[in-house]
Amino acid sequence: MPIYPSHMADPNAFPDFVWSIGEEGSDPIVMRQGERYRQDQFAESGHDEHMEDDLVAIADLGVQVVRYGTPWRLAEPEPGVYDWSLWDRAFAACAAAGLEPIVEFLHFGLPDHHPGFVDRAWIDSFVRYVTAFLDRYPAPRWFTPINEPGITARLSARFGIWNDMAATSEAHAQALANIVQANLEAMALIRTDRNGWWVGSEGFDIPVAMNDSRRQRRMSTAFARSVGSSGTFTSVTNQPSPATSMASTRLNLRASDRWLNTTASSPGSTSTRSQSCRSEVTGRHGRRVN
Repeated sequence: MPIYPSHMADPNAFPDFVWSIGEEGSDPIVMRQGERYRQDQFAESGHDEHMEDDLVAIADLGVQVVRYGTPWRLAEPEPGVYDWSLWDRAFAACAAAGLEPIVEFLHFGLPDHHPGFVDRAWIDSFVRYVTAFLDRYPAPRWFTPINEPGITARLSARFGIWNDMAATSEAHAQALANIVQANLEAMALIRTDRNGWWVGSEGFDIPVAMNDSRRQRRMSTAFARSVGSSGTFTSVTNQPSPATSMASTRLNLRASDRWLNTTASSPGSTSTRSQSCRSEVTGRHGRRVN
């Protein structure tokens, strides 16, 4: 079991600036030749076979912190049944290489027994997994529970190319609400257990027109509004129910629909016109993470 400087995260322990490397251990379900296919990047890159050498190579660059996670589906092959062998191996390899990990629990993919991010059942399963992990591993201090929540929700439930392969405003809103809730619940557990740090990770698109045509400029601007810092969703309410610990979260979807409307109305576009709408979704209410 690797031993790091403290089992409780010191607020000043994480440096103001750190040069870190993060793995791309994603495993979403994608479409390949008309069939659903698990895109396991650890397996396809050969990292599964060369984990120890890869982590030594990272340390040889002078890096001391690495964001690392093993696929959740491999750590929980059956509901409530955990296989810690990959985590044990990864932590031993990090310790041997002199690396401290930022632990990542979910990177674009769910276990096979969960149909997707829109279905809310995976949240409780994720919370139980995080709880079991914390019970087993007292040492890690820094965490990215869910990698790129916005990207996960958008590609799974808005653009229809991963996991759920849904492409509606309602599915997108529900998936995003579920992912955010699961992330917050995981961090609440971590903060309670060891005052661990949340190291956020999100992808931000910077659309650039490929040429100076009016249509390209219009599409780039609309897409930037749909996924940029202004946000796709505006949260209206999030009031907990004392009896059920549930929250009704109303999300106002605007910009992504405007982008789809723009592409649909552009010359030569075959996209279906999407109507702006107000979607109401139900999310779980978690403890506040300060």
